[in-house]
Amino acid sequence: MHSTQPGMCTRTKQIFVLLLASGSFCFAQQHHGMPRGSRPTSTPRPPPSRFVEPNFLLPANPDVSDYRPVLNAEGRMVIFERNPTATPTDVKLYIADLSTGNVQRFVNFASARADWCWNRSGGGLTSGPVAFSNGDGTYRVDAGGQPVLLPNTAGMIYPSWYPDCQRLAVAGQFNAESNYYNQDLNYTWVTDRSTTPPTVAQMDRNAPRGAAFLQKFQARAGWWSPDGKWFAFESNRICNDISGNTYAIFIQDAAGARPAIQVSDCTWNVQHPKWFPPGNNGKTLLIAVVQAGPMEPFRIASFDVSRLLGSR
Repeated sequence: MHSTQPGMCTRTKQIFVLLLASGSFCFAQQHHGMPRGSRPTSTPRPPPSRFVEPNFLLPANPDVSDYRPVLNAEGRMVIFERNPTATPTDVKLYIADLSTGNVQRFVNFASARADWCWNRSGGGLTSGPVAFSNGDGTYRVDAGGQPVLLPNTAGMIYPSWYPDCQRLAVAGQFNAESNYYNQDLNYTWVTDRSTTPPTVAQMDRNAPRGAAFLQKFQARAGWWSPDGKWFAFESNRICNDISGNTYAIFIQDAAGARPAIQVSDCTWNVQHPKWFPPGNNGKTLLIAVVQAGPMEPFRIASFDVSRLLGSR
């Protein structure tokens, strides 16, 4: 017994030394190439988008498509076109309370292209009558009243109120002179009534005069801001869609002297922008319709353009 113990101790020490050596070797292999105190490299954050993301105002509903919204002067109610996705031509006006999301039918017959007058008398903004159009002509709806068809307005569409809420401008075309109209070859135009006679020119002062058309100035469905300093419109000038059916919304200074600012990314098909009334939170908002994909219904959303206006 006593003669074998030293040998056992010696073997135990050898094994222990070998284990220590192999453990040190493994530790060195595991940490090879990573100095002490080093940290994994973090993935850099992508830069923030220069575009404004939509804030959808009503819950998604795949069974309906909502279009051409217009707000009241308090910014709480919105009138818009709605049609079932299964029957796109069945278009009627609806009204929604943005604070509750409650949606009701505004008119029980075919109706589209509404405008809600903002009365500017008294230094503030109050809601006035609503105008809209259909195949029979242009209608007026006073608060709490019923739609009244205005005489001699057959064929006239897109009614737009003057600030006094007494007069309407409408779109129409005399077929005896021309029955051709291509809305994709549009500029936006402004009439200056301070001159005699009134002068008409492109909103963007850099757009070419005469018959030439440049795609980079294409614009339509324009809308003035409540303070008259800005102009919002839709355009397909920048979207890479050969059909021309994908739009982004833009804002431009009222003089049309500086380049327009693109608000929405072309990944969204955004159309028919209008301004919210001024709020107490210091934000400047647009309301518009957004289509997430070619086969998707349109939805109503707001866009906060405060940052873009502050950069000018």
